[in-house]
Parts: sequence; C-alpha cells; structure tokens
Amino acid sequence: MQEIPVKKGEDGYFPTTVALDDGIYEYKFRVQSNSWFFEPEQWVDVIDPYATDINGASGKDNGIFRVKDGAIIVDTYVWKHDDKPLPADHELVIYELHVGDFSGGEDDRYARGKYKHVIEKLDYLCELGINAIELMPIKEYPGNYSWGYNPCYFFATESSYGSTVELNRAKLAAAILMTSVGVPLIWMGEEFGEYRPKQPESQSSKIEWSLLANDFNHHLFEYYKGLIHLRKNSHALYTENIDFIHENLEAKVLAYSRWNEEGSPVVVVANFSGNFLSSYHIPNFPCGGTWHEWTGNYQVESGDDGMITDLGP
Repeated sequence: MQEIPVKKGEDGYFPTTVALDDGIYEYKFRVQSNSWFFEPEQWVDVIDPYATDINGASGKDNGIFRVKDGAIIVDTYVWKHDDKPLPADHELVIYELHVGDFSGGEDDRYARGKYKHVIEKLDYLCELGINAIELMPIKEYPGNYSWGYNPCYFFATESSYGSTVELNRAKLAAAILMTSVGVPLIWMGEEFGEYRPKQPESQSSKIEWSLLANDFNHHLFEYYKGLIHLRKNSHALYTENIDFIHENLEAKVLAYSRWNEEGSPVVVVANFSGNFLSSYHIPNFPCGGTWHEWTGNYQVESGDDGMITDLGP
C-alpha cells in the first residue's frame, strides 16, 4: 500500500490531492496517537470512520472507495421509485428479517444470505401480503456473524451481505397480532411456523424453508395470508378503537371489539384454554344479527343476549 504524506491545515483538516484512474481503491489512515493504550506519539493504522465500504472479508479491514469519471462515488445505483407512495400507517404490515439468516443457500443451511437472496424472495413476501420490510441492522460489524447491534463502521454496510411451536398457538398469536391496535410486525419465518430459540449473535440461525412443504406449515402460511388481507381491508382495524367486551378467567376466554364509523365491526374471541369449548356464551356482543366466523368460514347468529358458538382450542 502506497504511503501519501499529508499536513494539517489551518482549518484542522489534512488535505491532499491524488490523481487516480477509475477503479476501486483500498485505504487507511496512519496517525500518531496520544492514547494511553499506545506509546507516546506511536504511529497506528486507523480505518476511516466515515468509510462507506469496508473490506472486512479479507481480514485487513481497509476502507474502500470507488472512482468513476474522476470523482469518488458511493454507488452506481440510481433510485427510481420516489413516485411510489408508502402505505398509510393503518395499512402497514411489517416483516422483520435478518439478511444473513432469511435466505440464500437453501441447500446448505450454513451458507450466508445476501441482499440478492432477499430480492429473490420478494414475490414470496408480496404473496403473503407484506408491504414493508424492516432489516435488522446492516452496518458493518466485526467478525463473521452478528445481529448487527454491535456496529463498528456506521457509514458502511455489512460486507458479507454482498455489495451495496405448536400450530394452534401460532394461529392464535397471529390472529391477535393482526387484529390488535398498532402496526403488526412479523418476525421472519413465523408466518409458517419456523421457530427456534434465538441464538447468540455469533451463531447463525437460518430459516428452514423446507418446512413450507409440510401441510401444517403451508396451512399456517395461508392462514397468515388471510389475516393480513383481513387487516388491510377491514376499516375497523384502521383505528385505535378497542373495547374488551368479555373476560372469563376460569375458562381462559377473552373477547374484544374493534370498530370505526364506517364498515363492519370486528370481534375477536380468543380461547387460551387449549380445550374445545362447546356452545360457549359470549355476552355483550356489539349488535345482534348475522356474523361471519372468519377462521371457519361460516355464519353465526347473535341476539340480544349475545352469541353462543363453539370455540376451538
């Protein structure tokens, strides 16, 4: 690596001019340190804290910059979608994912996912009904694997990502998530029952996409799709209105109502007992008449004294 001496200017900066052809270059700063970690005036190598790219894979941890047409560039990609409006808050369904674990190398569970692998599965997320993605932190971090909460370079993306439970319980949790007040956030894989204890940040925990071939897991995926569709198309779920209309601690049943000034109200009845409850009485229903039972796709009647219905486990 070529050394280029620089001198401190009156403004406190260390300016220099170097003629470079178009290409990719690695660099570091060599400074004299007065830190008590080193000998007085010891020369040490320092990586540019404002570097936008780091060669972490080589173990050298050099900063990287690119020159094109005589100027330094960060990326050649030009954003083209400013005309696409973001969904309103009441329409948002957010999918949280870790780039390294979400996808890539499905034939090898230890292969690291990259941005391009996430792009390959965008159609999958669209089919599910997702309209926003939240990436776990992608700033450059030390080592080969991390959740990203220990960044060491705040302006550089992680180089390894590439260039710039029981089914019924899962369904109950999904129904509450999609009908509660606020913006629902889905952790990657939970929509088809892919769950494992979270590993330490130093260990990979890749998604088992093969589970989607199982009937139970695929059914849960379709269930999530339906709930997301319900969430995005029911005006009652757009608001912060919620009324807890029934609570039975002994039977472990909770019911709440969501509504707004237009459209049909939504009533959620959650059976936490794990048992089948036959002909269960739910008083204080918002109104009498015919209601559609969404999970079983059938009609049920409600009268002045509430509703009587079967509650599955």
